[in-house]
Amino acid sequence: MFGYSVVNQKGQVTVPANIRRELDINPDDRVVVIKTSSGVLIKRAPEISALRGSVISNSKTKDFKKMRESFKDYLAKRKNG
Repeated sequence: MFGYSVVNQKGQVTVPANIRRELDINPDDRVVVIKTSSGVLIKRAPEISALRGSVISNSKTKDFKKMRESFKDYLAKRKNG
């Protein structure tokens, strides 16, 4: 399947409707643009949640609440100091 499109002044390209339907690409979906030796490949980007566990961390789990509080303290000192 193929389709034609035009690159506009902002460098944007519209993916033809028949291809969007076949690939289940909807408004506000993210896509990945990959340069290959034969041209450009556009793929639907995976959901961020699908990437969970794909990288093994060798550090302990962070306490994000504590990190946020620490950052707030840092900003307060920076603003007042």
